[in-house]
Amino acid sequence: MGARFCRSFDIVYVTSDKDYCQLVDETAVMYDPMKDRIMDAGAVYEKYGVHPQQFVDYLALVGDSSDNIPGVRGIGPVAATKLLQEFESLASIYKQLEDVELKYRKKLEENKENAFLSQHLARIVRDADLPMPASGELSFDASRLKEALPLLKRYEITSLQRKIEARIEADKPAESLQEEQADIFVVPAAKEEEKARPDSGSTAPFEAVKIDRNTMSSLLQELAAAKVVSLDTETDSLDARQAKLVGISLCLQPQKAYYLPLGHQMEDNLPPEKTLSELFKALQGKEIIGHNLKYDFMVLRPYGFEVPKKFFDTMIAAYILDAGSFNLSLDECARKELDYKMMPIQELIGKGKKQISFDLVSQDDACFYAAEDAWAAFQLREIYVPRLAKSPARDVFYRMDLPLLPVLMKMEDNGVSIDEKILSDISHNLNIQIKSLSDDLYKAAGYEFNLNSTQQLAKLLFEELGLPSKKKTKSGYSTDNSVLEALSEEYEIAQKIIDYRQMVKLESTYVSALPKLVNPHTGRIHSSFNQCVASTGRLSSTNPNLQNIPIRTKIGREIRKAFVTADDSRVILAADYSQIELRLLALMSGDKVLIQAFKDNVDIHRQTAAQINSISIGQVSDEQRRAAKTINFGLLYGMGARKLARDLSISQT
Repeated sequence: MGARFCRSFDIVYVTSDKDYCQLVDETAVMYDPMKDRIMDAGAVYEKYGVHPQQFVDYLALVGDSSDNIPGVRGIGPVAATKLLQEFESLASIYKQLEDVELKYRKKLEENKENAFLSQHLARIVRDADLPMPASGELSFDASRLKEALPLLKRYEITSLQRKIEARIEADKPAESLQEEQADIFVVPAAKEEEKARPDSGSTAPFEAVKIDRNTMSSLLQELAAAKVVSLDTETDSLDARQAKLVGISLCLQPQKAYYLPLGHQMEDNLPPEKTLSELFKALQGKEIIGHNLKYDFMVLRPYGFEVPKKFFDTMIAAYILDAGSFNLSLDECARKELDYKMMPIQELIGKGKKQISFDLVSQDDACFYAAEDAWAAFQLREIYVPRLAKSPARDVFYRMDLPLLPVLMKMEDNGVSIDEKILSDISHNLNIQIKSLSDDLYKAAGYEFNLNSTQQLAKLLFEELGLPSKKKTKSGYSTDNSVLEALSEEYEIAQKIIDYRQMVKLESTYVSALPKLVNPHTGRIHSSFNQCVASTGRLSSTNPNLQNIPIRTKIGREIRKAFVTADDSRVILAADYSQIELRLLALMSGDKVLIQAFKDNVDIHRQTAAQINSISIGQVSDEQRRAAKTINFGLLYGMGARKLARDLSISQT
C-alpha cells in the first residue's frame, strides 16, 4: 500500500522492524513506536552506514535469524557496511570478488548461494497484485472510533482509550477529528498536489495530446516556433538495430506533450513516411532533448533522421552529476528530481508469458505513457542545465560525453569482423585438449564422472584420493580455484582440473559464442557501448562484452586474432594512454626515479621486468613485460601476495 499511495500521501511505516528501512525514501519514513523515533534516509545511513536502497543487500550479507535469513557466515554489520560502502551492491561485490579483501572473499565465495537467497528473502514485495482502495476511501471515519474501544480495554491501552472516549463524548465534527487523528496515530495528510500518473478523476501535471491527421499541421506550426524539443520513441524491441518504430512523443513546453502513433496494429495510424519527413524537417535547427538519446537516434536513423548539431541527453547529465548512482532510468530520475512517479510499462504490456509488444497496445492507452517520457525529459533538462553550470564536470559533459554519443553510434553501426575459420580451428583444438584432459581425469579417478559437478569433484579429491583441504562449505568441500591452485603445486590432478575449467570456459564463452552473434545482414558483431555504467567514467560494452576478451593466455591471444579488418587494405589501430596511472603516481609522489624514467621515455614495465629477471631491457619478452605490468599496477592498487601469485601462476614463496 505504501508503494501504491506514495503518490498521494506521505508514508509513515509504524514498525520497529528494521527490514522496513529498505522502503524509506523521499516520500516514506519509519516510525519506531518503541523508541519514539522517526527514521528517514539520513537516519538509516547514520545507524547502519548504508543507504535505504542498499539495505536489502545489507541484510543479505549479515542475515537475520528472526526471519530465517542465513546471510553470509562470518560477515557481520561492520564488514557488511564496509563492503557496501566500497562496492555499492551485492552484485558488484561478487562481480569484483577478486578485489575484495581475502578475509572476506573466502567467506563470500563459500556462501554465494546463501547471499543471493538471503537477498531474495530480505526484499519486501512492493507490487503484489492485491485489491486496493481508491485514495479517497482512505479518509478517516470518526463514527467508527467506538469500534476500537473493546480492543483497547482488552489490552489495557488506557491512555488511548481515554482520549477516544473523550472525543466521542465531545461529539466533535468529523473534520476536526480527522485533523487531530493525524497527531494521535501519526497518519499524515494527503499532498496538496498530485504528482503521479492520474487516477480517474484526478489531474495530471501536463496534458497528453494524441496527434491525428487533422491536428498534425497545428503541431508542425508549434514546432516551427520552438527552440528546444524533447523527443522519445516507442518501439517493439530494446535492440535499437532490430526495433520497429511504433510512435514518437514530443514535448515543447512544461504543460503539454504530444504522441504521434505510427505503427499500432489494427488502428488508423499517421502515415509514417509523410509524417516522419515533415517532422524531421521541422526538427532541423532545434535542440533535441531526450533520455538515452543514442537509442532514439539509432531507431530513427533508418527513416532518414540525422543526428542534430545540438542535443541534451538527460541520462548522461544525471550520470555526470552523480556517477555513483545505482539507477539512471528515466523513472528513477523523475522520482528523484521531480518527485514524480512514472507509469510502469508493465501496466501496458504486462509481464512474463502474457507480455505483449508495444505495437499491440492501443493508441489511447499508449498516449499518456509515451507523452509522459518526453515531458519528464523536458522537465529534467530544466533542472540539470543550471546544476551543470555550477559543476566542475560541466566541460566533461558538453565537450566530451555529448560529442561522444554519435561516435559510439557509428562504432556500433560499423561493428567488428571476425574470422570464423580461426575460431573454428581454435574450437577443434580446444575440444581435443578438453577430451584429453577429461580422459586423464577419468583415468586418475578410475571411473567416468561429471567434471562440472563440484560435489563429485570434491568427493574424488578429498574423500577418495585423500588430498588435503582446509576449506569446507555447508554443502561440502570447496573446489574453487583458490583451493585448486594451492593444491596444484604438489598434485598434478588439481592443475589438470584448472586447465579443464579454463578451456571449457574459453570454448563456451568466446569460441563457440562469438560466431552466433554475427549479424546475418552485415556479417559483423555489433556490440553496444555504454557511457553511463562504470562509475569511473570508462566505457563498457555489452551483447557481447568485447572488452573482456582474454589476453594473458596463449589461447586467449589466439582468440583475439579472430578479430580482423573488413579487407586487407585496412588495419586495426590500438591507441591507449601510456602508463597513465604510473605517470600520475610519479607526479603525485615526486619520485625522482619514476619521473626520470618517464622523461627518458623508458618503458616502465620493461624496466621493472629487466630488474626482476636481471636482464637488459632489450632482452625482456612480451610475457615478462605483462608480468611486470601486473606487478606495477598490482602494487599501485593494493594487490596482495596471494592474488599476485594467482594472476601470474607463481608460488607465493
